[in-house]
Formats: sequence, structure tokens, C-alpha cells
Amino acid sequence: MLSGRSKSCGCSRKNAGGRIRKDITGQKFRELTALYPTAQRNQKQSVIWHCRCSCGNEVDVAYDVLVYGSQLSCGCMKQRQRQQFHQGVGYVDGTAVARIRERKPRRDNKTGVRGVCMKRGRYVAAICFQGKYHYLGTFPDLESARRVREQAEHEMFDQYLYEYDRREQRLSSVQQEPETIE
Repeated sequence: MLSGRSKSCGCSRKNAGGRIRKDITGQKFRELTALYPTAQRNQKQSVIWHCRCSCGNEVDVAYDVLVYGSQLSCGCMKQRQRQQFHQGVGYVDGTAVARIRERKPRRDNKTGVRGVCMKRGRYVAAICFQGKYHYLGTFPDLESARRVREQAEHEMFDQYLYEYDRREQRLSSVQQEPETIE
């Protein structure tokens, strides 16, 4: 009170439940703009606010989630980022063509064999193709898991890459043909 910053003892900010509620109406939190508080509360007893996203969608978001930046949009940002990532990596039909063509293990792979990891002392082989995860089996030794994984790569990737290359060649030859004017 002595500094002059306080305008009341705090009673003017309390809502009907006796808890202090800050009014964030009209404030923007990245893509979300707080419109009005609802009567709902989350499990932490934080007020749920009705918000409008910059894309036009409306969502209900808890006050603490807005203020601490846990949710930045209605979900449209995540969708945009996913699309940009897939375009940058070169996804076609749910498949990163450059990655399957490379066939090298990722840097964080501890077995040294792509698509093979170790779980509970055994080697697990799996492959992801066209957005679907395929479990190939569990093996006692790395060599068996590697053989199964390589066989699955040949079965799934080789025909796809052949068709993809043919399609790309046709598209590039169509684009290179000069137009004839009659």
C-alpha cells in the first residue's frame, strides 16, 4: 500500500468462488485470443477460457495453459508444421523417398542396423512404410534381425522406388518437351 501500486486489498479481483481470477479478455497468446472465461475449471482448478484462434476456430483452454505457453493454437500450427516438414523432407504417399533410398541407420541407433533396436536383451526388427508401422519380429541375435529387416526393405522399398523413379522420369520428360505452335 505504501508504494501506491495497490488499488485494493485484493477483494476486487476475487470471483464468486473466493479465488483470485485475472481478466485476460482480449489478450493474445501466440495464435489464441482470450474471449471470455467459462464456468468450467480444469483439474488444477484453473479457469477455462473460450478463445479464438487466428485461423478462425474457437477452443476452450485453461488459463495456466495459455499463460505458460503450453498451447499456442487450436492445433492448426502443429498441422502446418507437419505439412511443412513433410514437404521439406520430400514425403510422397506418406514415405520419405530420400530416407528409404539412403538406407543408413540413424545417428542415435545403438545397434548399427537400421530398423533394429534392442529391448530386454533381444533384437526387435521393424519397418515404417507409407505411414504404417510394421513389426517384423524379435530375434536372439543381431544378424537374424538384420536379415529380416533387409528382406522387408527389399520387398517394400525396391518396387516403390522403381515406380517412383519411372513416374519422376515421365514427369521430367513431359516438362522438357518444347511446345509446338501450329
